[in-house]
Amino acid sequence: MASILKGAPVVAAMNERNAALCEQLKAKRVVPTLAVVRVGAREDDLSYERGVMTRCGKVGVEVKQYLLPADAAQDDLLKVIAEDGRIHTRFNQTEARTGRLSSDNPNLQNIPIRTELGSQLRAYFVARPGCVLVDADYSQIELRILAHVTGDEHMQQAFLTGEDIHRSTAAKIYGLPLEQVTPRLRSSAKAINFGIMYGKGAYSLSKDIGVSVKEADAFLKNYLATFPKVSGYMDKTISDARNCGYVSTLFGRRRSLPELASNNHNIRASGERMARNTPIQGTAADVIKLAMVRVWRRLRDEKMESRLILTVHDELIVEAPEAEAAKAAAILQEEMEGCVNYAVPLSTEVHQGKNWLEAH
Repeated sequence: MASILKGAPVVAAMNERNAALCEQLKAKRVVPTLAVVRVGAREDDLSYERGVMTRCGKVGVEVKQYLLPADAAQDDLLKVIAEDGRIHTRFNQTEARTGRLSSDNPNLQNIPIRTELGSQLRAYFVARPGCVLVDADYSQIELRILAHVTGDEHMQQAFLTGEDIHRSTAAKIYGLPLEQVTPRLRSSAKAINFGIMYGKGAYSLSKDIGVSVKEADAFLKNYLATFPKVSGYMDKTISDARNCGYVSTLFGRRRSLPELASNNHNIRASGERMARNTPIQGTAADVIKLAMVRVWRRLRDEKMESRLILTVHDELIVEAPEAEAAKAAAILQEEMEGCVNYAVPLSTEVHQGKNWLEAH
């Protein structure tokens, strides 16, 4: 017996699944991005491009547009290399709705690090002769901001005493002494810590940690019961956003969320995830921008030859003459950790090397 398959429910289910996958990637600091290279401006190309951008927006995929004139030659695609033999990216201040800087022509913020190929690529980014790259990276900045804004004493205490936050979380959730927390339990707690900020449900979490949906649901409920201030903060953030139509970072920068008023369940759910995450990730974006200004001013005021050359999410990179490397590292750490005063202090990890791989 034949049956009619309705397309709308299938599309809605696919959108929900893809949105969850996008959130999983973002939790790992991988931004799902579609690059659109358009030569000329034919109407059929423009129509297709508008449709693609709409569909990507529904599931959280960013779109980068590269527009070339109709008579563009192949050589035009190779002009990212400047006359000085170096690659110069372009930073966009307001493209990402969370407030993070984005990069294009070329995108230097999506050079991978966790894969063998990505590591090989980073080794090709080298300092000038006689210089080194000094790389400073915030340690768990978003979780530290979460601990600050929620006022959760357990999370704050773990950071203040220097405990492993994921191991500490696992011990609280499972009711175990720290020394009995296994690597598997720590990994589960880590997935939950980050998943809570991105509004993950039991289904997405089950895929992350390799358990059944029922077990993942139990983990989430146990987490929220153990950290009630986190749950209360998230619920209040969504409620306030529904009432006023926006969320704010700790610096007062607003993000409108019309998705929360949508009649479409999937779009509303996406809006709720953005409401949970934006005050945290958006504040982290504000902090790194403030840190960039402070580092730049300090290098200028101390008349150093070292220069700030790149930012990648929570990471700042300075190219420094070898004689200035130690001082540049100290400045990075002091200015990045001292740019805000929260209940949980910010922490950085600083390394240096002749290339980007060695320095990270």
